[in-house]
Amino acid sequence: MKMSRDVDQERLVRLEESVAHQEQLLDQLNGVLTQLRLDYDELLKHSRNAEVQIQWLVENSSQGQDPLDEKPPHY
Repeated sequence: MKMSRDVDQERLVRLEESVAHQEQLLDQLNGVLTQLRLDYDELLKHSRNAEVQIQWLVENSSQGQDPLDEKPPHY
C-alpha cells in the first residue's frame, strides 16, 4: 500500500506541474494574442485612413488629365 501511495503522490505532483506549465503557456499566449489584436486594430486604422486619402485624391484629381502628359515643373 505504501508503494501505491508513493506512486499516486508522484503522479499527482507531475499532474500539478503539468497544469501549472499549461497555465503559464496559456497566459503567455493570451498576452501575445492581445498584442496581436492591438497591432491589427492599429493597422486597420491606418488602412482606413489611407483608403480615405486615396479616395480624396481620386475625387480631387484633374479629370481626364493623364499625369504622363503633364510637363515637369521646370518647363
